[in-house]
Amino acid sequence: MELAFEGNGGTHPRRSEDERRDTEKRQALRGARLPEMEPANGGRRGAWFGSHGTVVSGVIASAGSRGEGAETNTMVRELVIADDDRILVRDTRQVPYRWTCRLDILAANGTRWNATGWFAAPGLVVTAGHCVYLHNQGGWAVAVQVQPARDGDDEPYTASTVGLYSVTGWVQEKRSAYDYGAIVLSPDAERDRIGHFGYAALSDHELYQELINVIGYPVDKPAGTMWGHTRRLSELTANELIYRNDTFGGMSGAPVVKWDGNDFYVLGIHNYGDLAGNRATRISPLVFQNITSWASLA
Repeated sequence: MELAFEGNGGTHPRRSEDERRDTEKRQALRGARLPEMEPANGGRRGAWFGSHGTVVSGVIASAGSRGEGAETNTMVRELVIADDDRILVRDTRQVPYRWTCRLDILAANGTRWNATGWFAAPGLVVTAGHCVYLHNQGGWAVAVQVQPARDGDDEPYTASTVGLYSVTGWVQEKRSAYDYGAIVLSPDAERDRIGHFGYAALSDHELYQELINVIGYPVDKPAGTMWGHTRRLSELTANELIYRNDTFGGMSGAPVVKWDGNDFYVLGIHNYGDLAGNRATRISPLVFQNITSWASLA
């Protein structure tokens, strides 16, 4: 494989019946499609800016990573940390890469954004909350094109979106720990043959210094190309994973993946950068329950 994975035994996904499930929000798309056009390479924008700022604020965040007027707000865009060590995925149809999707998003105000998502079940693509509900762009996206395993101009699979979901912690409160959501696809044979990742809510002990890969579609690389970077987790909180894997705008929603020796499991949903490391919403028992609930709707 082109990107390193390493297992340490791992465990299967678990559910906690004791945690309150966050109320989900839904926007039906009714088969809406984006206009057939591709933004120029220099005009592509990661969906992070749709909820958190403008291109100007993104430049400030990047400057801060070099020690030039660093921002104190931890909700900054995804960052390349020091040297750029990302690796191009050359065969996106190979497992597990074909389970990763490029997202082309049309916001309610007509602006267009790019992001990443991943198959958690047949017909269910998980992503960051700010990829389906864009706070500064009118709220719920009007349409999302899901492009599984896209490789430049090659789109080997097609998918039709019918619904978007997120949670109250993101939609109503804009809390970074709850910045996750999902896209439900219409039923067809093609979506079911793609396959999907596993996902797991692991303990702190099981996650400690786990080797993880973050895979997605950064907008600073050639349009539609998939890139990844493998490193060990740096820190954990109850709701977040923190790591020094290189990322960039357009990778919001990317899977944070581990290999347990038998299968690929997603441990978190990438959504932010920080001067001390990039970060993801951790798949806690609460997040696990919501993903499983959404999967039952696909």
